[in-house]
Amino acid sequence: MSSIDESLLTGEPVPLAKGPGSTLAAGTLNLEQPLVMRVERAGAATRAAAIARLVERAAAARPRLVAAADRLAQALTYVVLVSALAAGLYWADPWVAIAVLVATCPCALALAAPVALTTAAGRLLGRGVALTRASALEVLAAATDVVLDKTGTLTGGRFKIVRLDLLGNADEIECRALACGLEVSSRHPLARAFDGAGSVAVAEVRIFPGLGMEARAAGRRVRIGSEAFCRELAGAASGFTLEDAALTPVFLADERGWLAAFLLQDALRAEAAGVVAALRGAGLQLHLLSGDHPAAVASVAARLGIAAWAGGATPQEKFAYVQRLQREGRIVAMIGDGLNDAPVLAGADVSFAMSEGADAAQLQADLVLTANSLNGAAETFVLARRAMRIVRQNFAWALAYNALALPLAAAGWIGPWEAAVGMAASSFIVVLNAMRVGGGTLDARTWKASTSSYLSPSRSYS
Repeated sequence: MSSIDESLLTGEPVPLAKGPGSTLAAGTLNLEQPLVMRVERAGAATRAAAIARLVERAAAARPRLVAAADRLAQALTYVVLVSALAAGLYWADPWVAIAVLVATCPCALALAAPVALTTAAGRLLGRGVALTRASALEVLAAATDVVLDKTGTLTGGRFKIVRLDLLGNADEIECRALACGLEVSSRHPLARAFDGAGSVAVAEVRIFPGLGMEARAAGRRVRIGSEAFCRELAGAASGFTLEDAALTPVFLADERGWLAAFLLQDALRAEAAGVVAALRGAGLQLHLLSGDHPAAVASVAARLGIAAWAGGATPQEKFAYVQRLQREGRIVAMIGDGLNDAPVLAGADVSFAMSEGADAAQLQADLVLTANSLNGAAETFVLARRAMRIVRQNFAWALAYNALALPLAAAGWIGPWEAAVGMAASSFIVVLNAMRVGGGTLDARTWKASTSSYLSPSRSYS
């Protein structure tokens, strides 16, 4: 046993105890005893390398605010050059022209947005959130709605099988073996519940995002997934009734009919209730979308107080849900983790992916929660608002300074050395103000989104 510091990857300062069977990530630090480990992934396949790639992608992107500041600085440069030439000719004094050039150098304007946004990105990384697209903060600051996935996002995604109902002639051992053989190639959180069971060999495996999986086993087609998905193969209704809404059913069927219903249980994340309350208190409208059984989704929605929810939703239906919100003028943030969330993550105005989620989800997301905790998401909304407020202050200061300094220098009232001091002081003020982004608390309940009251009606997909 030893203690491992994972703060570089997760932002969590408390070392974690690791022992036999634990996962040791590249980029973490062993603090105590020597450990013998087996390398499973190296180089570009490690989590640290994935975070580095995401950060590089963010650095390559240009936020709209930065681009706008650059265009404004370019326009100001032309104005300054013309003004300096005119003032120098009018006063017949080259020092007046120099004073104009020095006093109105657009440095402060060019620094107004980049310094604040870079500071915000650094603060987020320290809190376990990797910003993969720099423009995300601008959109987050204006977000009105947050769409949440259930499995692996609001819940821990650590499912366990608590009951198995046989629906056909196959016995329990055969059903477990078939299910394990199908799920072994899946990274979906539900698939982890089938780890450890004996499996049968399967071939021609096909994944249907949001629905389930199909393969050939023992010479026949077998499906595992939602009831509607398996019904297409079984050819008739299962006759199964879910009695406990807190359980998630996973069905197994083949060409001859229904085989079994696995009842899985997943606990809410410890931080889920607090994060939902903080986001709601911030004025954001919350929506819960999941491909899980409607009864299970309704149970989670009720426990968290989320009135707008949809269960049994396919990826296409999730995407359509978000599009409907956008057509109504809403600015939508999505938080998800699975392969079936990738389309809606791409379609949302801004999106988060959990670090333990599917690779496709992380590729589509604007931010990745590297600590795999929802706390980072709630804090990001606060930081985005703060960053945009400070950027606006910086722009206002830079424009006000230039509007005052240019006529004073052109009138000959300030000399080159005074202009130099003023220009440096202006840039210094902008940088100091931008550094405030990284300070203060990140409590989502301390600010309100300026949005009108809105709530989508609750509904369930059949």
